[in-house]
Amino acid sequence: KVVEMANGKFCWLLGSDDYIEKDSLRQALILINENKEVGLFILSRKSYDFKMKKEVLSSDPLKKKFNQNTKFSNVFDTVSNVASTLSCFSVLLFKKEKWNLIKGNDEFIGSIYMHIYKMLSMVKSGMVVMYVTKNFVKSRTGNDYYLQQLKYVGRLKKDIVGYSKISETVFGKDSKEYKAIMNQFI
Repeated sequence: KVVEMANGKFCWLLGSDDYIEKDSLRQALILINENKEVGLFILSRKSYDFKMKKEVLSSDPLKKKFNQNTKFSNVFDTVSNVASTLSCFSVLLFKKEKWNLIKGNDEFIGSIYMHIYKMLSMVKSGMVVMYVTKNFVKSRTGNDYYLQQLKYVGRLKKDIVGYSKISETVFGKDSKEYKAIMNQFI
């Protein structure tokens, strides 16, 4: 509902325990104005300990893969590279009009995956996605409710099942996109 309430052209959802880096709003506006064709920016993040005092090793898989801003305009290339990163909604800066065009699948409403369904559907529609290497977000580690409740294997299983359902719904189970997404969890 929060996206529906917004009245800007772009939306940037932040988790309750994530922070934006200094000057990130101004930098985001520059990105948007310089890349008008982009519908989704995936912003880099720095990971911090639970108290947000000490920087820890990043779990951002895109940081390890790309050392410069990268645009994806092909659906397969996009999902092959960025699908697993969509679970961290604090790094997603997206066009509100694109979000609104996707009618939510009711089975994902109320789950931790509704935004992933929307993002993958937006990607399928041909939206240009850009990974941005500059850190925009400070992300707290060690606070994952599901990880605490389900432990590592249970949390991973929840993600695999969730992504599998969404990917099958959006792309079909026999699609190369579905297989590329699921390969990110293996």
